[in-house]
Amino acid sequence: SEDEKQTLLRSTKDEEDENKGAKKRRASIISILKRVLFYLGVLFLFGFVLLLLISQLPEREPILNFLFKSKKWDKESLFKLIDEEKNISLSISEKSHHNEQILYYICFSCIYIFFQTFSIPGTSILNAIAGATMKAWIGFTICCTCNTIGATFCYLLSRFTWADLLKSAFEYRLKSFEKDIQSHQDNLLIYCTLLRLFPLCPCWFVNMASPLVGVPIHIFIPSVFFGLMPFNWLTVNTGAVLGKIGSNDMSDIHSMLLKLFIVSLLISIPLIFLFFSCS
Repeated sequence: SEDEKQTLLRSTKDEEDENKGAKKRRASIISILKRVLFYLGVLFLFGFVLLLLISQLPEREPILNFLFKSKKWDKESLFKLIDEEKNISLSISEKSHHNEQILYYICFSCIYIFFQTFSIPGTSILNAIAGATMKAWIGFTICCTCNTIGATFCYLLSRFTWADLLKSAFEYRLKSFEKDIQSHQDNLLIYCTLLRLFPLCPCWFVNMASPLVGVPIHIFIPSVFFGLMPFNWLTVNTGAVLGKIGSNDMSDIHSMLLKLFIVSLLISIPLIFLFFSCS
């Protein structure tokens, strides 16, 4: 009869809908698994290369302790870490092993990029170590470059790996951030730079959210590089001051502190002006 035909059609349609839903869920699970495996693969490869480089250093124990032993960062542990890293750098430079010194810089850069890429806290500590163990301009250049490279890797990982998960986990914050980005399209580079200068949002969130809210990579990269310059300069030079204190060499500590204060003041004036003019 006609009623039986309609019932049969409805049941067939329901079965088709269920099959389609099951296929979509299966495809979604497979897609998530692929992204997780890709992310873990990148993490493992990066970590393997990093450990391979560190294993080539003559004195590697302090670096491994920094990476794998959780510490409460009080004043004593920070000074101890800076002293240990400084001793590595000095022992390498005193032996005039140019290749080992370059290897130390490469290891430091890889650790920095690793921390930035996977949003691991500790880059301010690394900046301080750079100031204490290297010449200020070398440490500053390395920190700015590695900050930018690591943040760019984080941007790309977020775009190609965690987009769906981030959209569901931070839906409200992403909508609010996207609204801000859309309202500053005319001065997007300045606005993104100011987000780094005045970190109202955590840097890890800005790195991960930028590709999802329409910040193009050619705007993202210079905003990270120039926006984090003042922070890098201050923390690297603070590390240089701490290195002087930690080594009991107080020769030009007062001039360094005065220079640090004056430059910080000079940096803050135009930044405050830019912040209020942009907002």
